[in-house]
Amino acid sequence: NNIDLRLEAACKELLTESGNFSAITIATGLNDGTREEDCVIAGCDNARERIFDTGLWEADCNVSIYTNADATSALATHTTRTANMRDLFMDDGIEASLNGTDQSILVSSVHSYAISQTIEERMFVSSLNFTTIVSAT
Repeated sequence: NNIDLRLEAACKELLTESGNFSAITIATGLNDGTREEDCVIAGCDNARERIFDTGLWEADCNVSIYTNADATSALATHTTRTANMRDLFMDDGIEASLNGTDQSILVSSVHSYAISQTIEERMFVSSLNFTTIVSAT
């Protein structure tokens, strides 16, 4: 039922509609593109059915922002983007926001948030991981 792909697409839809990421590429899932340009990638790392044959899934999501560290004001730009990502996905109404996308999913819970930051090959990287309880509608 491709629940993982639907969840990735729902996250991308929220990122796009927020308007805060219009200047950068927004991608989903496994992405083999180069990280020379700033981008944000929304992925569903794995999904497992909670109770056999119910269609209720527990899915781990990851939203990562990549900002070229060599650009002018790169750290300030990256910090602002990271704050916008946190505000978007750590909002109390995130379940309703994901449910309101065009992806035909029903998210009943978003929990277990984890935030990490690093530098990879001259790119600032901030990642937000969270778990969802989701089913197809």
